[in-house]
Amino acid sequence: MAWLFGDSFDWYQTADLMLRWPGSTLVTGASNISIDTVNGRNGTGAAKYTYGGNNSPIFLGKAVPASGATAIIGIAFNPTTLTMNAEDFRGGLITVYWGATAQCSVRYNKTDGSISFLRGQPEGGTIVGTSAAGQISATNTWYYIELKVVLGTGTAGSFDVHLNTASIVSGSGVNTAGAAVTTWDSYRLFANSADLPNLSGGFWYIDDTYCCDGSSAINNDFLGPIRGRALLADGAGTYTQFTPSAGANYTCVDDPLFNGDTDYVASSTPGQIDSYNFGALGITGSVKAVQLNLMVRSAAGAGETIAPVVRVGSTDYVGANITALSTGYTDKLVLYENSPATSVPWTVSEIDGAQFGLKLVS
Repeated sequence: MAWLFGDSFDWYQTADLMLRWPGSTLVTGASNISIDTVNGRNGTGAAKYTYGGNNSPIFLGKAVPASGATAIIGIAFNPTTLTMNAEDFRGGLITVYWGATAQCSVRYNKTDGSISFLRGQPEGGTIVGTSAAGQISATNTWYYIELKVVLGTGTAGSFDVHLNTASIVSGSGVNTAGAAVTTWDSYRLFANSADLPNLSGGFWYIDDTYCCDGSSAINNDFLGPIRGRALLADGAGTYTQFTPSAGANYTCVDDPLFNGDTDYVASSTPGQIDSYNFGALGITGSVKAVQLNLMVRSAAGAGETIAPVVRVGSTDYVGANITALSTGYTDKLVLYENSPATSVPWTVSEIDGAQFGLKLVS
């Protein structure tokens, strides 16, 4: 599977960021990362970076399966200010890691609006290539920045950075592996070195981000300026076997913001299924992947086993078992690059007609 993760920041709030980005540091002093629910790229949510005068790093961090040598990461980036304090000249945007060591990074340079690719951290790393000046020049403007890197030591590495689909800095036959190994297992967004970009007023926003590797026949190259869509349950599906805390089953899981135990569905009977209809995508074009987010916990701490369920037409497709549930809510993310009904990429109409839910296995 090449698609590893994506986020539109549309259906949860700041308190839940660690459920989605568990490798993050969100607050240091008055500096913080939060969810802004209205100033996103499409008038919905975005991640908001605020500098508050403390130089310790904050970032969104996400672990991925050890993913070979290729990393492809895209972010929509909107700076409401490009002014940084006098001693500060760089702002980290994307950093690829192996363990605790930064493999490579992409940063914005305040001095001339260029973008640099570095081996190692965005501050203190080795600049491998820098774009022409003026790439990031306007405030309150959404840019789409993508990195594709093949990690390699010596002269075995390559990289390409795109801005709004155009390549702005690239190189091959170069060293791109700060950890001196040619794989990666996590990445970070926003600043993540010893210092923060010391913004002088204003904020930075990130939205509609994705992360892929090179392991599949699809989603193994630049995806371009994608749009993430958060779909919410809007009707009962074929199965309503879980017990709702109140009202109809689907109304307990239709919240635009995750709300914990305010309402929920529950089951202690193995084999029971709850499935739901969802709102239409409301778009045309191709679908890169579907992410099913199961916000679940074990009521008794008994370590129940669940499984995702996708119903296409009149057929149920039960996914792999999910184990080790805890007593606190966790986001069990299930990825579908292809439709389970056809084994090829989803169509919009197929998603619009599908049901999604879960099964209590044991």
